[in-house]
Amino acid sequence: MNTLSLVSNASFLIYAMKIDLQLAENTKQKNCPSCGGKLHYARYQRKGRIGDLEMPADREGLLDWDTFHSLCCTREGCRKRVRPPSVRFAGQSPYSSATLLLAQLLTLGASQKSVLALCKILQVSERTVRRWLRGWEYIHAKSIWWRRQGSIFNLNGKSLHELWILLQTQKNLEESFKYIILNVAELWQEFKFYVGYPSPAKDA
Repeated sequence: MNTLSLVSNASFLIYAMKIDLQLAENTKQKNCPSCGGKLHYARYQRKGRIGDLEMPADREGLLDWDTFHSLCCTREGCRKRVRPPSVRFAGQSPYSSATLLLAQLLTLGASQKSVLALCKILQVSERTVRRWLRGWEYIHAKSIWWRRQGSIFNLNGKSLHELWILLQTQKNLEESFKYIILNVAELWQEFKFYVGYPSPAKDA
């Protein structure tokens, strides 16, 4: 199985949905960051694009892909909304944040043929994918997440594509894929929006 097969596989959608639910549960257990009150779910629908991928008929009891597991404080006088980390939603972008990062992994150093194949799967233009790359260059260089990866893997200024290759020397392709998905939520939580950088949704 190659990387394009992984991102275009229906199991990717189920896996991402399970991660999001677990991330929301973990956030819920920590209580309100403002007042310490208990949190409850205040879910709402978001526009979540998954390109040419088809959601499996059996979602294993999970809610729709477009359901965001938002939380709200139960304490009167606070009632603040808390957004848990997500691998399905990248800030204001309707595209899955995990898909965004995987798109960047695939296209950094990838052939033109691979880029076009990815564009077909995600149903986006090459211009949009290239713009995601520019956004990634802006975000990852400033992130605590990337500095931590550099410390763990002794990257010394290497690119994300080189990290991807390094991961595959230590893990198989599927394990590398899961590692990136599990870590991407931390990155997008750090940059909840494209701070100082236009959202890729504008080019979609």
